[in-house]
Amino acid sequence: MVDLNMMYPDDLPKLDWVAQLAQSAGSLTLEYFRKSFGVSDKGSHLGLVTDADVASEAHIKQKITSSYPNHVMLGEETGWTDSAHDGQVVWIVDPIDGTSNFSKGNAFYCVSIACGLLVGGQFVPLRAAIVQPATGDVYSAGKGLGTWCNGQRLALGADTLDPRRWSIATGFSSNKGDSLAGVIRCVEVMQNEILGMRINGAAALDLALTSRGIFDGFFESRLSPWDMAAGELLVREAGGTVVNYQGEPFNALTDKNIVAGPQHVVEYLLSMLRQVQKGLTSSAWP
Repeated sequence: MVDLNMMYPDDLPKLDWVAQLAQSAGSLTLEYFRKSFGVSDKGSHLGLVTDADVASEAHIKQKITSSYPNHVMLGEETGWTDSAHDGQVVWIVDPIDGTSNFSKGNAFYCVSIACGLLVGGQFVPLRAAIVQPATGDVYSAGKGLGTWCNGQRLALGADTLDPRRWSIATGFSSNKGDSLAGVIRCVEVMQNEILGMRINGAAALDLALTSRGIFDGFFESRLSPWDMAAGELLVREAGGTVVNYQGEPFNALTDKNIVAGPQHVVEYLLSMLRQVQKGLTSSAWP
């Protein structure tokens, strides 16, 4: 477990700066939204990339590299700007999470930015912002500073202990073929026990809405660091719990799956995942 009492770097950006960066990138995506733009397939079930993804990431990268030249960035579209070493400030960026939605004119997409330290191979998020451009909602969180949405502080609580009143979000991500069976089985089990499952197509935004209590919990597999890094901090700073499918401490750089929400919901979801996994072959488990 990483010691979170490490010295913060002198050039750690202010939370407002990170939120404004995400907002400016979000505004840029709206210049393309529901208009004509180029779309290409990344291949190997890796999804789509649009002109807006490229423009958004280029904008974010330029702002970070010009203001913080000693930092490194991991972006979905362009990868690492440089090699990262222990103790270095790292940015993890998704210029558009929910590109498939965006490409079809679906407003459920977001810009996701996380900034933190690399400590012992683990990404420790210290600043995060997620913006849903179509609604104008701005989520931000800082380590020890809480989670905020549109100027109001968020706090997760045990609003209800009854699963029959829970709305839980998940997604298919890149699951195809045999591995899809596990996701479908999880949805089947949960749909029969809770108020309702929701599959939206943007993991980062699902995590933001979980930090707000709109979703009571979230789980998904086969994700990438940029899908989870910012949302992890939003949920934690709102008072929630974030782990991987094994119930272990979460690391956005190495974990491919995530479970997030209030502690009691996370415990319930982990129990469900263990139950489903027992009844599936290894190839069917996502």
